[in-house]
Amino acid sequence: MSYTKVIGYYLENDPYKKNLSPNDRAHLISTFQIIELQPDELLYNQKTATNYIYFLTHGCLTLQTADNKVITIKPGEYFGEEAALGLHAYMSKAVARESCHLIQISAHDFQQVLEKEVLIHNDFVATYSKKFIDSQFAVQKADNPSVKPTRPSLLSDELCWILSIIIPLFFYILFKDFFAEQNTRLFLTFSVSAFCLWAFSLTPAYIPPLIIVVSSLVLECAPKTTIFSGFASENFLLLFSILALSRAIAASNILYRIMLKILKFMPPTHFWTNTSVFILGILLTPLVPLSRTRQDLFKKFTKDFTHQLSLSPDSSTTTKIALSAYAGTTLFGPIFLTSSIYNFLIFSLLSTNQSDFFWSEWFAYALPTGICLLVFFSVGLNLFFKENEKPTPFRERIETQLKVLGKLGGREQGLCLLSMVYLVALMSRNYHGISIAHVSIIMFSILIIFDLIATDELRKSLDWPALILFALLVGVVKSFNSLDLSMNFFPFTGFLDQIIKNDFAFFTVILGFTLIFIRIFIPYGLTVVIAASLLLPFAQAQGVNPWLVGFLILLFSKESLIPAPSSNLKNFMMEFSENQDVRHLPLWRYHLMINLIKFAAVYFSISFWKDMSLI
Repeated sequence: MSYTKVIGYYLENDPYKKNLSPNDRAHLISTFQIIELQPDELLYNQKTATNYIYFLTHGCLTLQTADNKVITIKPGEYFGEEAALGLHAYMSKAVARESCHLIQISAHDFQQVLEKEVLIHNDFVATYSKKFIDSQFAVQKADNPSVKPTRPSLLSDELCWILSIIIPLFFYILFKDFFAEQNTRLFLTFSVSAFCLWAFSLTPAYIPPLIIVVSSLVLECAPKTTIFSGFASENFLLLFSILALSRAIAASNILYRIMLKILKFMPPTHFWTNTSVFILGILLTPLVPLSRTRQDLFKKFTKDFTHQLSLSPDSSTTTKIALSAYAGTTLFGPIFLTSSIYNFLIFSLLSTNQSDFFWSEWFAYALPTGICLLVFFSVGLNLFFKENEKPTPFRERIETQLKVLGKLGGREQGLCLLSMVYLVALMSRNYHGISIAHVSIIMFSILIIFDLIATDELRKSLDWPALILFALLVGVVKSFNSLDLSMNFFPFTGFLDQIIKNDFAFFTVILGFTLIFIRIFIPYGLTVVIAASLLLPFAQAQGVNPWLVGFLILLFSKESLIPAPSSNLKNFMMEFSENQDVRHLPLWRYHLMINLIKFAAVYFSISFWKDMSLI
């Protein structure tokens, strides 16, 4: 029986077609495998690992439990609910009683649907109970240790807490030689303690800066207007509105529709498959200001992309496409002001008149580096990684998914138009003269008034911790600067004075290697905060544009010198592995390649920055 007839039957007779969104149905279809069974052919046995859920489209199939209970499955019914509910093995033996056609669905992908659709989950629980409640094997517990959250640290929690107490005490003694005021020493001690909590990932990221802000208020180390300046800035409103827009885009079908259109018209070659996901990741970067969110969106997106191209999960071709997608969402983050809360942090700390320096100026200064990164990445990807499979698009499935998504809805059209208008407004602020606060409020009002984002979605899914983290970090770093704390650390960096003035390329090498080495041990955000607190005032004092040093901090801090035991890249790549494991060699190659092309891109950009009087 043809693929079209089997999928057509599913679309017409799926009992949950009214519960699933078009986006979820289209995503599930990308994982479908059509299976044909002959009479008396075994599909799975008792204790077979639960990797798939099944939907019968034609024929008849029976399930036989260990206590000889026989259950007949008819067309239009799901079975294999054990996989959806997280059990380890099937509770019965599935045997075809006549010629059958059925759809095999990935249990992992179906479980993601069940997490959002409670009614379907409850129905699967009820169906499972009805079939197997009397079976002695039906009490099996779901336990999947591979999905338990782990803290990315090589040390135990207890040792990390002890170090978070001892290290600040050591620094308190050390600070006596540099700071005469007791309150200042206490403030710095609390700050070191908070940074330890952040470095060891003992608390959510916004808790350490909150500790520093509270200690600033209690010890009266900085003016309240300085401490809370992050909440009162235009950048806070801008970040809030972009987070709302990115949440609306993530909840829509826009990205999935674009992917299907690309697959429909894209030539099935290695060059175009890698280029498509890479460029799409770059285009998404300025609209989604959190790299973690971009990666989460692209994991499912790129996995479906490889399914559509009939590529096996652990092939080198799939690995190369996954790395292209990851690089597209992360490599160009420093190029766009609106791509990260840490870009906003650097921008908020610049002493430059912000009415004359904004999105378009940031982009213009970073563009030469971006072009070099684009060229060098394209070359490096082909040198470091090879393919072993030829992409073969499944055209019939793509057409079916586009049919499921239907025509572009009013909400999607509105989001596309609003995104374009918003980017144009940011890029041309120096021409239209409207303040960023007003642009942000207008954009957010349009989202709400025209129902482009649901209020429940805004309340539950907006990344409020990231927004609060940004505002707190602005207050923290400005508090450091108001106390001139960075000036006390300049004696330790005295050897850099002449280097940054006379040989900026060598300064870049020192800065880059220092940051990518530090990133082995502490998170990206903390690296940026510490480096920005110390080096932006230093650059200002040496006559170098602080934006340039801030840009280099953002660029080099993103990836560490070597792959960490638990990193965003490793988590991203695990999505494409059947056994939830990642080969280490591609990770090492990627880190080596990325760090090399970053240094090369900066080297070729220095002459441009000199011409622009940034150095």
